[in-house]
Amino acid sequence: MDKLQLERHLVAHVGDSLEHDVAGAAGVGLSSVFVAAGVHGGELGCSVGTPVEQLERAAMTRLFARWPHTPTHMLSTFAW
Repeated sequence: MDKLQLERHLVAHVGDSLEHDVAGAAGVGLSSVFVAAGVHGGELGCSVGTPVEQLERAAMTRLFARWPHTPTHMLSTFAW
């Protein structure tokens, strides 16, 4: 980021793993965008096309309680 002259508040890491992506972003002081339909999709009842608003808050609370870091943002899917 220093070589590219990017400011940390303008960068976010996108990924579907709380263990790797969200924790890694938090570890270096970056925001994170959690993709719910990925690795944890089954546990959240989320598949491609499921709106984040339809996810059960209780399922998200249970999942996030198991990890020391929670995402700063969340999407159901990510596509180019």
